[in-house]
Amino acid sequence: QNRIGRFMVVQYASGAEGSILSFFTITPRVLCGCTGSVVKSVSPQVFIAVAISFLAIHLHDRGMNPVADSEQPVAVGILVTFLLVFKTQNSYNQFWQAL
Repeated sequence: QNRIGRFMVVQYASGAEGSILSFFTITPRVLCGCTGSVVKSVSPQVFIAVAISFLAIHLHDRGMNPVADSEQPVAVGILVTFLLVFKTQNSYNQFWQAL
């Protein structure tokens, strides 16, 4: 590790040395190896959302979409958007209060 002025520069292992597959071996170590990484705790939710998305696409392609002719998806979209904005603002305020 180098010191530049009073700041410490962190050096990570470079993927430039090695094969093209080194991106897939080094990147997970950098993302998941840090203490307090959020990737480990968010991964299950991401995989569930991706699975639900693939299921929705599969049902739509086969013509078995249960909400194709209703107005409910629009209402749900508006509700989710409102809740997402509210949660983001709440998190932002908590962050600045913690400092």
